[in-house]
Amino acid sequence: MKNSFKRIPILLFTFFILTACNKEKAAVNKLEGTWNLVNLSASENSLVCEAMSEEFIIWTFTAYTVGDQETGALREAITIDLDTNTELYDYSVNEDGDGFTLSDGSSIVFDYRILNLTRDGLEVETTILSEVVTDCGDITANPPVGPTLENRMVTFTSSWARD
Repeated sequence: MKNSFKRIPILLFTFFILTACNKEKAAVNKLEGTWNLVNLSASENSLVCEAMSEEFIIWTFTAYTVGDQETGALREAITIDLDTNTELYDYSVNEDGDGFTLSDGSSIVFDYRILNLTRDGLEVETTILSEVVTDCGDITANPPVGPTLENRMVTFTSSWARD
């Protein structure tokens, strides 16, 4: 009987480790593939000016083997006015499977909280210091008046659909 009680902590520890790995692995598997930005909103009442609304963003996640590798690859393609800029990041999903971190290999790191993840849809949120548009200006004025920007901590929520 004493030996049975000694085994309980080991069994519970093993169960928690396997459960955590399963949540992380499930999220990694669901993220794998290409996602198109459907909606982007900001908490700071940031205005979306006409020129900014023409952005098109695609994320492509490459899965990694949980336990063997610590990160996978994320390719982000942002198209503005037919000009595409591509960034490559490493990403890692946390053990609970409810968030991931992007890193460009230097000091730039983005933490995302997964609000919803299904095979066809992804909703995430992140808080960063960002330039917020507080006034769109008037590009038709003579001379044109550009947008007014301020640096603020902003929470962005984005919705994505699988390609």
